[in-house]
Amino acid sequence: MTIEPEFILPGDRARMGAGASVINVPERKVDNRLSEMQVNILSVMRAFPAPTGCKIGHLPTTGDIVDALGLPRNKATFASVSRSLARLDRAGKLASWQAEISIRGRGNRWSLPPQGAAA
Repeated sequence: MTIEPEFILPGDRARMGAGASVINVPERKVDNRLSEMQVNILSVMRAFPAPTGCKIGHLPTTGDIVDALGLPRNKATFASVSRSLARLDRAGKLASWQAEISIRGRGNRWSLPPQGAAA
């Protein structure tokens, strides 16, 4: 069975019955641009060392990145930087590392992707 999406103009909604069903098919646009925060994070990350073998203790935490950016250490800043780091990680522009036991929060440590990794 194939379901055809039904497009409804804003004024037509009032004429619809209570049992009418609508499938919304939004257009998807891919945004490859980076925010100013993400660009700043990537430039700061070049100064930090790369992972060596299985050792990640020397990699920067979110707090280290906040300090390197010169931002105040408060909840709003940590949330904003964490969101930017997660988006860069999903885009393949950063790598996230976690120890088996985290000290605080998720315990993520961050680095540029290892050489040879697809970005």
